[in-house]
Amino acid sequence: MKVLLYRSNFASSGDFLSIILYGLFPAHSPPGRAEFFPNSSMRLIRKIENILEKMETLAVSVLLSLMILIAFSQVILRNLFNEAILWGDIFIRQLVLWVGFLGASLAARESKHISVDFLPHFLPKTWGKLIQFIVNLTAGIISGFLALAAFRFVQFEMDGSAVLFLDIPVWIFQIILPYSFFVISARFLLKTLGALTFKGNS
Repeated sequence: MKVLLYRSNFASSGDFLSIILYGLFPAHSPPGRAEFFPNSSMRLIRKIENILEKMETLAVSVLLSLMILIAFSQVILRNLFNEAILWGDIFIRQLVLWVGFLGASLAARESKHISVDFLPHFLPKTWGKLIQFIVNLTAGIISGFLALAAFRFVQFEMDGSAVLFLDIPVWIFQIILPYSFFVISARFLLKTLGALTFKGNS
């Protein structure tokens, strides 16, 4: 009954997710407003995420520039001097790995990742936020499991003591895997929390 009584507070914005959540957690949702996560905590998390985004953007720029520089140097050395950096090609492949996963993390933040969105074309527009909520939650959970698997994989490589080149352990290059999956998971779950912290129309 409470859901129906306060339906008018949310229905004007088409936010059926608000109605459903209010029905599940009425004590946390006064009329016209629902907050399931403290605003101060959200601001702190957003601040940390913004700092992380700047660091990742800088890292991608530096690594991409380094990758281009080494690749260009390899071409010059091979064609003009018949020489090459022995570990250059291997290092470039590792840089591609890092740039790719850091880019995936940034894409998840900006919601520019690849997605299949055929359902919104067949369902009412008012279901959009609910669908996005479910998608973000599911993607966050799956990415979390992938982060755990990647972490165990890196642990396995650490135990193996394998090296790639210049006596640098393999796991140092692979540490980007658990990091990226963890950050991607956190960002999807943060978007899920964002859906739980909203204001209705007054």
